[in-house]
Amino acid sequence: MTVLQYLNLNPTQTLREAITALRDLEGPEDAAANVTPELLPDLEIHDVIHVLFGCSTDLANEVMAHLWTVFGTTYPVRDMARVNTHQEEQNQPALSRLH
Repeated sequence: MTVLQYLNLNPTQTLREAITALRDLEGPEDAAANVTPELLPDLEIHDVIHVLFGCSTDLANEVMAHLWTVFGTTYPVRDMARVNTHQEEQNQPALSRLH
């Protein structure tokens, strides 16, 4: 199992490098590779949250990433709701919608 360097206490990666590693680990199923262009900025924010707050992509950490987004940033909750109600997201299985 690959351990993402950004999950270490003292990572040496840049933010972009950590996001790239996160997306590479998810492979071709990664949301950034398959998302509609209008949702790409929102996905960028979500991936930044994963890296900055040290959240992996398991279910518990996906929930934590959403909580950090709400309580640890100024990202508008209405934008999160917009992403979750977007038709493309509604077509995804329930667990994959978290990321």
